[in-house]
Amino acid sequence: MYKENWRRHFLPTEIRPHQERALERMAGFLDEGNNVLSELGTGVGKSHIAHCLAATAGSSFIVTSDNQLVRQYENDFDGVDGFCSIKGRSNYSCLGEYGDCE
Repeated sequence: MYKENWRRHFLPTEIRPHQERALERMAGFLDEGNNVLSELGTGVGKSHIAHCLAATAGSSFIVTSDNQLVRQYENDFDGVDGFCSIKGRSNYSCLGEYGDCE
């Protein structure tokens, strides 16, 4: 199912060979009923790979400790395929110890 569907969720018009290999392999793991956790280097295109897998799976989490990368995801994918971001509590102002946060 995942191997058959991931291509329609890849956003850039052109996929690089290493991205295609990674997505084929990750989709294969998902088809086997496994979870996928990956760590990819700078410049690989992990944002597009992560979005593609998340959209294909229908439900997933992309975790990063880098607020710059969160902002990049927000700029690239906000409103696409149900994307939303959640940041650490220091990024929100709360009304009280257990109050509503903005």
